[in-house]
Amino acid sequence: MAKKYITLANKVIYIKIVSDKNKIKDLKNKKEKQTPSAEAVRRYNERISEKNLSMILNWNFKPYDIFATLTYANAPTPEESKKLFRNFRDRLKRYCEKNNIEYKWVACTEYENTRIHHHIVLPKMPYEDLAKVWKYGNIKVTPLYEDGDYRPLAHYMIKETKNSFNAPDSVYKQRYSCSSKIEMPETKEMPASEKTLTKEPKAIKGYHIDKDSIIQGRNPVTGIPYLEYVLISDTPVPRYKKWSRGKKVKTKEKTYESLYEKLVERQTEINLSDIT
Repeated sequence: MAKKYITLANKVIYIKIVSDKNKIKDLKNKKEKQTPSAEAVRRYNERISEKNLSMILNWNFKPYDIFATLTYANAPTPEESKKLFRNFRDRLKRYCEKNNIEYKWVACTEYENTRIHHHIVLPKMPYEDLAKVWKYGNIKVTPLYEDGDYRPLAHYMIKETKNSFNAPDSVYKQRYSCSSKIEMPETKEMPASEKTLTKEPKAIKGYHIDKDSIIQGRNPVTGIPYLEYVLISDTPVPRYKKWSRGKKVKTKEKTYESLYEKLVERQTEINLSDIT
């Protein structure tokens, strides 16, 4: 039997069906497995990171919360910005406690080939107050969309950091960071037929399938086939608030960042040997 994973994040339901690796003939002989390419692993890591982040945003934030871009009047070094951003979060925490606003955030920092700046998702608060708490420069604030589907925002935030977070000299070693109150939505695991991996997915009552979210592929590292797609609620108040069936499992999907770094190093060594 295949395994079906269901993650309900407010108006969005994430579905992933993974084949039973013990029934895949071409995986039984491990000696025949090929080393994945660095590019294939990079693309997979980026997509899974984007998916994980979108789950976080969809679960923890709501329409009219804010997405803010924080810039500096006098650009600091990446090392200096890390300290300044930490000081800002300390002030923000005190402001939230004083004004009865839940202190939670998701942020990323970009400085590769651009002036250093931060992106941060926060609960709704007045523009003027956030500007005073930031105080290092300008801010740009955009309310979160009414539809409650923040996958495009997750895509943008991951794209912003993809060239800098894993650089050897990077100060920010993560694609994004979160406050301690940020939660992952619950994921349930259920058995599924292997046949569902090759069939067109069907929507459930009260939801429609985002056709662009349908992916039939193979994990570039394990070679195991999977099918995944996203269901979007047809109504402002979704039909399901919790998925009752199945057993609870870890939500955050695995990426292979360290493997990617090793593959890049290996490719560099091969290229150098070709030159010499």
